[in-house]
Amino acid sequence: MYNNAGYAQDTDRDGCRSDRPIVVNSCGHYRLQSRPDYTTLRPGGRRDYQLLFVAAGRASFGYESPSRMLPEGRIFVYRPGEPQAYRYRLEDHPDIYWLHFTGSEAEDYMAGLLPGPDGRGRSVGIREDYSRLFERIIRELQLGRDGYEPLCGAYAQEMFLLMGRAAREPAGPAASRNRQIEAVIEQMHEELSQNRTVEDYARSCHMGVCWFIRSFRAYTGCSPRQFLIRLKINKARELLSYSSYNIGEVARLTGYDDPLYFSRVFSQTMGCSPSQYRADSGNGETRMDAPLNDKTAVSRQDPSRLVRPSPNG
Repeated sequence: MYNNAGYAQDTDRDGCRSDRPIVVNSCGHYRLQSRPDYTTLRPGGRRDYQLLFVAAGRASFGYESPSRMLPEGRIFVYRPGEPQAYRYRLEDHPDIYWLHFTGSEAEDYMAGLLPGPDGRGRSVGIREDYSRLFERIIRELQLGRDGYEPLCGAYAQEMFLLMGRAAREPAGPAASRNRQIEAVIEQMHEELSQNRTVEDYARSCHMGVCWFIRSFRAYTGCSPRQFLIRLKINKARELLSYSSYNIGEVARLTGYDDPLYFSRVFSQTMGCSPSQYRADSGNGETRMDAPLNDKTAVSRQDPSRLVRPSPNG
């Protein structure tokens, strides 16, 4: 059996702690390789929480009879004092991550991740982020370097939030489309200086232009063109406030070949010319209270926070 685990330096600790939002007591990764069966029984449970994630294969959980057989992409949570029973069988090819934790906000995170009286067994999908975070927690626990406790807690909180988001997102074709749109949004950020068109982005995710625009709007709340303008203008504001690039250079760095057209779009969006915006910024202080004139107005938020979830997610 493959077993890679890490434990907090106080190896006897499994109780409740309230000095941090999330405190990780132990974390591990199980994978059966030759052993036919592995069963854990804790009639009295533990004093901390345990989250188990089925990364591949399937496994059975619960103390009631019959237990629940969960496939890959599902999580199961045992709360403090709850009887625990779970079983892995070689024929099911289980690949399981587990996490024991406590903390002042542990129940809040679990209530958000597992709503309702029987939210356990919820699907959170298969994502590389989960295994990456589990492995980082394991490594930090094993090394025990300075600051490992808050770092493990931060990794666990990130994982809970990602799992909660995934659980609330629509499944099936809608989820696949959302992942395509997310990939396009990453491209937009990375290729901001390139003069890419909506048609280019539609082709990159193998969608027709009309369907791409509709899907993009459903996910972000605005059209691809409006989203691009927001990104470009936010970047232009940063460059005008904190760099010495001239207006033509700022235009090129934000994907506008024509400085005059860039100035026109900037003026329509911000209510002043790029030169006036730079003059009003003064000493590197970004003028965040600039007037916003039309539907393509730049958000006051950081570009990375412009994406809004769809009504279903």
